[in-house]
Amino acid sequence: MAKLWQHNGYEIDEGFKPRDGNFKPDYYQYFFLIKKKGVRVMKFCVWGAKEFVDGVPEAADDPVGYLRSRAIETIKSRIDDGSFEDTLLELSALGERLIPLEQVDKKLE
Repeated sequence: MAKLWQHNGYEIDEGFKPRDGNFKPDYYQYFFLIKKKGVRVMKFCVWGAKEFVDGVPEAADDPVGYLRSRAIETIKSRIDDGSFEDTLLELSALGERLIPLEQVDKKLE
């Protein structure tokens, strides 16, 4: 993973989405593992359709930084609220939507 940081006693480990079975080449994919004392409590992914992200002025020089910036406050809020459901934040021209990871295949096909 690329970066490590902490929020309210939780460690956040973040980086690019690996090229696994859920890799989608037409999306920028970034993910966060939230851990407490070394144990994962939540996985938070952010995917942005390349066609959309490439057209956002704030993302022009750093599309991955743009994805990251869209996720940080949501992650902090979930930690503060104790809401640790594995989630995908999808960004597209239609807006943002939060999808439980267990429903990703159903929602994005």
